[in-house]
Amino acid sequence: MKKDNNNKSKKKDIKDANYNQGIEEVNISDACTRYMKLFGANNNIMRHLPSVLDGLKIGERRLLYTMYLKKNFHDSRYIKVATTVGAVLEFHPHGPTAVCDTLVRLAQPWSNIQCTIDGFGNFGAASGEPAAADRYIEARLSHYAYKCFFEEFDEDIVDMKWNYSKTALEPEFLPSRYPNVMINNSFGIGYGISTSICTYNLREVLEATIDLIENPDTDVVVLIPDSPTGAHIVDEGQFEEVSATGQGRFKMRGEIEIDEENNVLHIRSTPLQVSWINIKKSVFDILINDKMNLMKDFKDLGSVDKIHYEIYLKKEVDPYSIVQQIYAKTQMEKTFSVNYKLIEDYTDNDYNIKTVLQTWIDFRRETKRRLYSVKLRKNVERQHILEILLFILNKDNAERTLQIIK
Repeated sequence: MKKDNNNKSKKKDIKDANYNQGIEEVNISDACTRYMKLFGANNNIMRHLPSVLDGLKIGERRLLYTMYLKKNFHDSRYIKVATTVGAVLEFHPHGPTAVCDTLVRLAQPWSNIQCTIDGFGNFGAASGEPAAADRYIEARLSHYAYKCFFEEFDEDIVDMKWNYSKTALEPEFLPSRYPNVMINNSFGIGYGISTSICTYNLREVLEATIDLIENPDTDVVVLIPDSPTGAHIVDEGQFEEVSATGQGRFKMRGEIEIDEENNVLHIRSTPLQVSWINIKKSVFDILINDKMNLMKDFKDLGSVDKIHYEIYLKKEVDPYSIVQQIYAKTQMEKTFSVNYKLIEDYTDNDYNIKTVLQTWIDFRRETKRRLYSVKLRKNVERQHILEILLFILNKDNAERTLQIIK
């Protein structure tokens, strides 16, 4: 009888239970739209856009920071890339292939004005050949990366946060000593936005930064892009507007020298992000087809980080006409978009060259203030300890100190 009463009580509780408690009725279309916008914003910030403070995307920052933790400095021995990639995954919860591709790109001098990774082994070639597998190549931080990001690094001068598993701390940004965001290029396409930052000459960027520090009222800071491949930048009078607005377009043209005496074309560079492997067929289609063969010989005289191809034309061929066709029909001349979309304090913002440099200057001042504050605190603590030691060990207190110790 007692068992039946228990069963009746349970049935009553089930009957009276409010199963709609905590359930929110929403339009599924609106909910999907809202959550996709949230996902897209986080994806843009955490993957596609670099920070205006150190010029690094989050995957690049985690990679360099991991190498710093492993003391894999420019003056230490090289470490297998596979080992480094495995360590990075503690902070960067993505596939090892993406991390390895990032490391390889940061080590290629034809992709960066200043490489942040010093690679040893087959890291590909300027002509477009791929790098070897991560188990066959080695790497360490470059001298530039150490001087720029880690010579002054201290956890007390940067904002730290937990990694995704809450097992270690990682920096929100690195204390960049130079405006790295203007030196090494960055391209990214996210959800509804894109960023396209040019490469600029290191000396010119530093000179412009110094000028802006000395004269912050300058209206426009004008810089002309540079190319790590050695390609020519076509100046059509657009760079003042590009510098002022942070948006625009410009052309980059691979270098082709003409030897009129021997009727030879010397191809010495391609535009940034354009490899010879990708345009070789297009160039040969201009020279050789079913109707004619304008080429006598072809030689590859290049090295790993430089390309140099010689195209020997027949005597009756006009080399200038061929060069014009190559520029018109291949990616030996490429148009680049400029869009200064960068991350600051977890928001994406539009910048121009002046505002980028001003933001970095403010950041650098704050970094130096933090750095000297930390040094001052440590020195005050050291001074306090020394004063205590002097007090307890002076001639008046030494005997009493020894008695207490005994």
